[in-house]
Formats: sequence, structure tokens, C-alpha cells
Amino acid sequence: AILGAESVMTAAEHGYGTAPAMASSDTGAVGSWAAAHGMGEMQPPGVTGATLMGARGWSVEGRTAITFLYADPAGQTEVTALAGPQPSGWPMSETRMMGGHAVGVLGHGPGGMVIVAPDEAALTRAMSAIQ
Repeated sequence: AILGAESVMTAAEHGYGTAPAMASSDTGAVGSWAAAHGMGEMQPPGVTGATLMGARGWSVEGRTAITFLYADPAGQTEVTALAGPQPSGWPMSETRMMGGHAVGVLGHGPGGMVIVAPDEAALTRAMSAIQ
């Protein structure tokens, strides 16, 4: 199945607020945990003004996904990285409001990324830090 950005955005927004499976602010420890859960050498991206809280793993349309959780002044920001390869037609950058959260897509990382943030300002900070 072609992994559509729309379905990943919806799934990531629905999962927003789920507790981390691995709680730590240590980038190396969280990166190792992500690697052990199918993400290769993926390190948690740095998000300006936000503190890493941990990660959780899940799958969407048969693809491995790791969500990195951050404490942002506005609330929680979640950055989901998908295992590659990146699907054709995946948008380079797109944002919208979904379920009361600001959701963005980036054509970054092995298979693309989806970011769910408490508001548009937090989303903009996260997307700018990662791009």
C-alpha cells in the first residue's frame, strides 16, 4: 500500500498525548531505543525551545513509525519519523489544523515525518528546527 501523508497525519493526530514507551531526555538513549525498534541510526531531531521526553513505536499501513515526544512551552509536541523508503508524492512541507492540533508533514528523514503540536506557533518552531 502506498503510504499516504493524509492517513499518517490522521493516525499521528489520533495518537497525540499517548505516553512514551521509553521515557528519557537523553538524546543518545532515545536514539538507541529507536534504532532497536526498527529506525536504524535515527536520532531524535532537535526541536528549538522544546525538551525531549522520550519515544514510542507504532506502525501505520505496515510501516514502522517512531514518535519522539517533546515538552514545549505551549504543551506537547510530537515528531513522528517513518522508516524508509519515502513514498512517491510525499509532500515536502504541508500544514493544517486537525482535531484541535496543528499538524505538519515534512519530506525529511528516511520515510518522511509528521509533527503534531499544540498550536501553530509550536508547529512552526518544530518544522523550522528540523528542516
